[in-house]
Amino acid sequence: MRFSATCAWLLVLRAAAQDVDVADIVLEGVDDGTNYYQQLHPCPLVCDGSPSSEWIMYSSWDRFAVCNEPVLLSFALSNPVLDPDTPTKITTCTAGNANSKVNALFNATDAAALGDTSSPDASSTSSRPVRVKRQPPSTCEAASARASATESKVSLQLSLRGTDPDAGLKRTEAASTALATLHEHFGSGDSPCEENVMFAYHQGVVAGVYIGASFGRATVASVAKVLLGQIQSTTATTVAAQLCGAPDRNARHTFGLVVDVSGNVTAVQEAVRGWNQAKCLTPAHSESLAQLRDVLVVEDKAGLGLFEDMPSWNGTALLRGNGTAPSGPGLARRDECRTIRVEDGDGCASLAARCGIAGKDFM
Repeated sequence: MRFSATCAWLLVLRAAAQDVDVADIVLEGVDDGTNYYQQLHPCPLVCDGSPSSEWIMYSSWDRFAVCNEPVLLSFALSNPVLDPDTPTKITTCTAGNANSKVNALFNATDAAALGDTSSPDASSTSSRPVRVKRQPPSTCEAASARASATESKVSLQLSLRGTDPDAGLKRTEAASTALATLHEHFGSGDSPCEENVMFAYHQGVVAGVYIGASFGRATVASVAKVLLGQIQSTTATTVAAQLCGAPDRNARHTFGLVVDVSGNVTAVQEAVRGWNQAKCLTPAHSESLAQLRDVLVVEDKAGLGLFEDMPSWNGTALLRGNGTAPSGPGLARRDECRTIRVEDGDGCASLAARCGIAGKDFM
């Protein structure tokens, strides 16, 4: 394999010396469709419907600066991606044209010199990511709690932070493509049932999503549409929509979607990490908080109370109308017992509600 790559570079050098168009040379063993060399391509391999465990790995965030196509990313939430003292492992794939030879750091003249007619500006890629060899849709929805999910309209919290009035096409083109890359990944059946976190990057825009186990995959597309409208109507750099913080909303019942038009992957990673722990973006994290009303979500609401979409910023529980958790039937001798799983963010109030008993009976 190393021999083939060496030969390929020798062919390129020979072509340059003879003033031959490099793009017209067939690099046998390199660009023949059977081999892939990361250093010879600005973008990773096409997603191909494969799980993130089979994507190629990058060890530096800087690699994405040269790719002009939308990409999906998966990395650990606990390890800061940009920390130079932390080993970085990013698995990634291209949701657009993986065969593009355009290096995003080149200008249009450089791209044309390489024989590639695509331009590195925001209009060079389709607003809808392209997938090939997509796998049949999974049975994730039917085989999990999502089988009981129903459509409803809720109020989400909108979080705005920073300002960048000159983002321009990033708000209209790149942000739209990054969000489309995420919701098509979850909506196509490519996402494994247990997968609840994913990131996307496109031309300087980073997006991330956390989808709790109780939500149907269609929620991503619904919230993405609403969030894109907010991104295009504001000058904020980091824009997020979240459904979390109510007493009964543990990690299973938490949803969050965030976009940063300045490419701040740290801000996106921190937001998704918080949602994964059932923690909201609070006024301490945001310069502005507002409500997004009547947003359509698909969710199994088993265990949720009356104030399902009302956050509790100070961490105290919101009580029901009568000041207590809803009471349920007492345990009789011949009743059947069942167990529930304790999720991140669970407290006595939420556990009591899910068990159908009063809070005082739970203690």
